[in-house]
Amino acid sequence: MNLINPFDRRALREQVRSAKPFPNLCLDNFLSPQFAEQVCQAFPSFEDAQRMGRLFSAVNEKGKVQVVESEKFSPPVAQLNQALASPEFLDLLSYAFEIPNLLADSELVGGGVHQTGPQGHLDVHVDFNYIPERALHRRLKRRMGRQGGAVGQGCEGLPALVPADPQPLHHL
Repeated sequence: MNLINPFDRRALREQVRSAKPFPNLCLDNFLSPQFAEQVCQAFPSFEDAQRMGRLFSAVNEKGKVQVVESEKFSPPVAQLNQALASPEFLDLLSYAFEIPNLLADSELVGGGVHQTGPQGHLDVHVDFNYIPERALHRRLKRRMGRQGGAVGQGCEGLPALVPADPQPLHHL
């Protein structure tokens, strides 16, 4: 099964270039319907996420749980994590946004699975834009969610990163 639906690279680049008020991209139905349903069904409940991850209580992230240990992900969520970090998907994003050498953050700093519970609040905030230990800048943030249906849970994808050093990065 193809997990991510195919897209016209040139059309995506044009969509990014013409987006307002800043370059951005919204891909409706980017996962195959069967796989999207598997991910939604396997997405942890707020209570399960609390047992697996870290609960936030700051004013801008009250009642939010984050799980960054990918070994705790259910198989469909782990597959999604791998698909979003794949060289093919990163190449598509690099082309669309005209940002060379995008990398996926294997440590999911600021990424992973996020869940906001009852009475929770996630406000606009800026965080984890630079990882000094690895000299990496976060260049893109991917968010995913599901609209409609009984399963209204969403998840936040792993951040894509580029090296802070302008030297070209070579994949081994």
